[in-house]
Amino acid sequence: YADGTYLWGQTAPFATGSHDWQRRQVLVLPEKPVKSLSCHLLLREHGGKAWFRDPELRVISAPEGACTFDGVPVTVASPARTGFQVRDVAAGSDFVRIGREALGLKLDWKETTEAGATFVDATLTDTTGKDRAIALVYAVPVTPQGLRWLQQPRQTLDVEPMREYVHASQFRVGGGRLSYYPFGAVSDDGRGTALGIDMARPAFYRVGYHAGTGELFLTYDIGLAPEKPAAHVRFCRFEFDAAWGFRSALAKYYQIFPDHFHCRTPQQGLWMPFAKISAVKDWEDFGFRFKEGDGETAWDDEHGIITFRYTEPMTWWMRMPKEMPRTMEAAVAESRRLAEKGDSQAKALATSGYHDEAGRFVARLLDTPWCNGAVWSMNSMPGITGDATDFANKWNPKLRERLYGPGRQADLDGEYIDSSEGYVTDELDFRRDHFAAAASPLVFSPDSHRPAIFRGLIAYEYVRGIADDVHAMGKLMMANSTPIRLCWLAPLLEVMGTETDWHRQETWRPMS
Repeated sequence: YADGTYLWGQTAPFATGSHDWQRRQVLVLPEKPVKSLSCHLLLREHGGKAWFRDPELRVISAPEGACTFDGVPVTVASPARTGFQVRDVAAGSDFVRIGREALGLKLDWKETTEAGATFVDATLTDTTGKDRAIALVYAVPVTPQGLRWLQQPRQTLDVEPMREYVHASQFRVGGGRLSYYPFGAVSDDGRGTALGIDMARPAFYRVGYHAGTGELFLTYDIGLAPEKPAAHVRFCRFEFDAAWGFRSALAKYYQIFPDHFHCRTPQQGLWMPFAKISAVKDWEDFGFRFKEGDGETAWDDEHGIITFRYTEPMTWWMRMPKEMPRTMEAAVAESRRLAEKGDSQAKALATSGYHDEAGRFVARLLDTPWCNGAVWSMNSMPGITGDATDFANKWNPKLRERLYGPGRQADLDGEYIDSSEGYVTDELDFRRDHFAAAASPLVFSPDSHRPAIFRGLIAYEYVRGIADDVHAMGKLMMANSTPIRLCWLAPLLEVMGTETDWHRQETWRPMS
């Protein structure tokens, strides 16, 4: 930008593997005047060869009064008012107000008042019998004069004319942005206004404020399909005393959802991954409180350490013989060989394995310290059916009885979820027989607009499926890499954080 700041990494990736020509487009809507730009056509971190044809770089002239709303170029047709709007993303339609029906969609919704907030329960249903890619927007008019966008606890921004404010992470999903926090808020000198999701009913969403349209808005990216033609969402709007800015909004959100923020582990401390705490010299000096893994549960119990059993959702790490070629064809053949031998994880690939848009199983070929081979993307939702599923392999009544029943070997304190946000799992599962198994709404691809299941919602349903049982036993839940981008996992968990290595490559480097 002209002021010396940067906008990095606006990308549109192509599919790997052999395929026909694919068209991709990157639309950049700059927030400020642009000094320069660089455009690259890249093949990196893959073997093979790529051809690029007919690249174009264009500058689009905007008509007077144009702005970008929710990342889409628009002109404002009418004044803002409280209520719903829909946009058919695949068709490139306008944002259209919807009361009960519009664009081949039916919207059933109701309002209730609870805990000083207005709750909205809404169900969006397709009436065409086709695949749909829909942006469902709920907006509240808020005058931009003298307004502030409450970005996060340590950052408040004065609202500038025509600017849009969204604090979000990036995914190749729907409109591409997922809010970090479960609510978004604005305030003037006296009053604050906020929109927030119910984290017990998650969907791919973002909350923002647009000065050009004068709207505080909440957008859901929703995929609809014949296998799952409806999506339910639940959110609330609330006002708060703006004296403490973001913290005031957060305090009110705590009041609205007290069960999401109940602390069951008042005594805090470090957690130890993998290794035995008993093997650490002067272990008492480190303030250990939590243990990832059940390698010495009896010792942990004797010394006041809270111990969790390890699981990892959304993956099957499949070792491959060294002499085997590192190709998807070889990986698929090896998975079938293991399934014929009765390997439960290999058998679960048939029921739970992701599909890409071409209907193929999805894996990454990796050489890691713990596995040299293929890591398969697995849908770990409890609703997946079959003789062997990824969820049932990792949590089932027989396992629960062995770990926590009368015949247990030691007193575990709960379940640990590693890689809870799915770092090696594809973001989207296009497998159509999985759609109906999803309790949460579908999303859609930003390129083809085909419906799919979002990895972050698979993670939610997996953790919730285990947490329901664990909490019923009076036990605890713990997760690694939480919360980073998925706020909705936090209410299900008692212990959260991230594994940290202070001695990487034999060099002592503690965090700042």
